Amino acid sequence: MADIIERITLFPLFAAFILFVVCLATKAESLKRKASIRSGMLEKSFSRYTTAGNSYLKLAFFCMWFLFVAVGERMGADSSEYKMLFLTSVEHFSYYMSSDMEPFFFIFNASIRLFTDNFYIYKAICGLIMFAPFYSVVKYFKNKINLPFVLFAFVVGPYFMAFNIIRLFMASGLFLLGIKYLYEKKYVGYFLFALLGFLFHYSMVIGIFFSLLIKPIEKKPLQFMALGVACVILGAVSLQLLLQTVALERYRGYLAFDLSGGFRFAVMTPLLLPLYFFFSIQRKKEKSREQQLYSAFAVFHTIILISALFSGVIDRAAVYYSVPGIVFLSSVIEQLYKTKANRRFYYGMSAAWYALWFLYYYFGTAYEYMFRWR
Repeated sequence: MADIIERITLFPLFAAFILFVVCLATKAESLKRKASIRSGMLEKSFSRYTTAGNSYLKLAFFCMWFLFVAVGERMGADSSEYKMLFLTSVEHFSYYMSSDMEPFFFIFNASIRLFTDNFYIYKAICGLIMFAPFYSVVKYFKNKINLPFVLFAFVVGPYFMAFNIIRLFMASGLFLLGIKYLYEKKYVGYFLFALLGFLFHYSMVIGIFFSLLIKPIEKKPLQFMALGVACVILGAVSLQLLLQTVALERYRGYLAFDLSGGFRFAVMTPLLLPLYFFFSIQRKKEKSREQQLYSAFAVFHTIILISALFSGVIDRAAVYYSVPGIVFLSSVIEQLYKTKANRRFYYGMSAAWYALWFLYYYFGTAYEYMFRWR
């Protein structure tokens, strides 16, 4: 009972934070539209609206970064462990380097620890690696997307996961830096950023694999979707045994396979919205670059989540595709639905879908890992 009261009491604070970020994004969107209207007029007027819009967008991301830093180890089940690893990174450097965690992560920790033992400074640097790339991507595509929707979906979706799975989100941030290269069909650059992310989290091997297959997937997403899903389902038990055999010791606990509780259908629900838009795109003969990439992301996102039916830890890697997927989803809605009424309907449906998942996490077991104040 006390746990429910705590959740209900804190919920208005989280809701107010989300609302504030969305209000900033709404103001940025309004100024963006005014700038586009005045683009053919005085250059000074256009520049003024563009600069003001970017300022509101920066402020929205600053708020997300600031909250992540300000809570220290108070939020996120693993935050205290990250603090301990940071504080002891120099003293036990040899021990950590010989462990089965990513060595570059300990080099990163020790490099900061040489100059400070302040955990807030450490989190500030981690936060920049997480959120600055997303800001860069949103700014890059801002004229093709709806800013309030993108920031709302991010804050109620992946954002609060960052308070717990810091290393994975740092890897995701570095991977995001490659999106602009991918959009411009510079596949080598995208691959290199996947390698950089791998230095922070071994699960980025999925991103490396994806970066090598992205070009053919863009051309035949339906075929790869069918092939990938079939391979995962048919090889699920074999995959589980392989993971248990070759996975590092610290991951084996995550990879326990238990059919007695039935399949994890809750993992499958997040696929409904991406698959709806994926098949909507496939009905089109000519696809924009944004639609091609959204389809490719949907393929890997689906394969990862279906794999998570059998190995729960795998669903964390879905972050690598769900974050850029939010940006491209907005672009897809803008392109597929020409009337304002249709766009509002699909934005509303998508926002409700993200909001329901936020409520599911907040009032479910994820509260302990992401939201609980310690």
